[in-house]
Amino acid sequence: MKEILEGFRGSPPMQSPERYIAAWREPDAIDGKPVDAFVLILRTRGCSWAWNSGGCTMCGYVNDSSANVGEKELEIQLEKAMTAYSGEPYVKIFTSGSFLDPEEVPLSFAKKLVETFGGEAQRILIESRPGYVTPETLGPLKTQARELEIALGLESSNDRVRLKSINKGFTFREYVKAVEVIKAEGLVSKTYLLLKPPFLTEKEALRDAVESIKAVDGITETISLNPVNIQKRTLVEYLWRRGVYRPPWLWTLMEALKTPTKSRLMSSPTAGGGKRGVHNCGECDQEIIKRIEEFSLTQDRELLNADCPCKKDWDVFMEAEEFMGTTADIGRLLETSTEQSF
Repeated sequence: MKEILEGFRGSPPMQSPERYIAAWREPDAIDGKPVDAFVLILRTRGCSWAWNSGGCTMCGYVNDSSANVGEKELEIQLEKAMTAYSGEPYVKIFTSGSFLDPEEVPLSFAKKLVETFGGEAQRILIESRPGYVTPETLGPLKTQARELEIALGLESSNDRVRLKSINKGFTFREYVKAVEVIKAEGLVSKTYLLLKPPFLTEKEALRDAVESIKAVDGITETISLNPVNIQKRTLVEYLWRRGVYRPPWLWTLMEALKTPTKSRLMSSPTAGGGKRGVHNCGECDQEIIKRIEEFSLTQDRELLNADCPCKKDWDVFMEAEEFMGTTADIGRLLETSTEQSF
């Protein structure tokens, strides 16, 4: 699997090691109350899982990494990022991999970053693979923040889907152990689930998402259901370009979000409405995305009731996939076939 995934990825383009990838503000919520969030994506040496084992089939974040990023470069990025920070109560820190991986983010810098934002921020979010979540990595950080939130990319509660379709490299039990450590340290957990990994039909993807939501509900404080978006130089992009993968429908996402939960359930559809992201017919996309964003803040499931003529196409698409035994983008292949016949 490593050789296959590296074949699609190749070497990442040259990036400035002293320049962070992006920073912006967005609405979010803490304990049900709407707040402004400051989002910072740091450039790092990249995900160790990607370098050592090929990474995940849908993830292209390694494209933004730089092998030349060390602690000095990270400190320069942080200094630049602080000029964009305006005291937002919620701070989200992302990297190309795991914030708790000492090879990617040295512990001394991680502590400094949390301490830097911890003076003003009510909550700081960082991401990590479960294997790096230990009392030793969390202990030095939790004392620097009023509230520390650890996000884990579980993607699916189904071990077969996670290991074979996504190449995630850890089991559901390992995820549960990591959440237990987070709770034991008095911290907050967030779980990312993936809607429509490759090699699943739309109906299978919906079923997997609902089952995964139910499996982690109550275990984690927040569940974020992330529909696949087509990232460059990934296996998923390879499949998509050949018409054998379609990003999920917005109807599928809305249906999955209707699952009753005790945990907060949300979604932030990256590239939503575009051909590389979760989408419907194009006519209803922006209205539905707006509803999903508002639901994520309010948890009002009435917002998930919408309609459009393309909803019938979605029903037909799901049944046709099952009947034909394929995960291909049937509509796109039929369009191509029609065009070639003239």
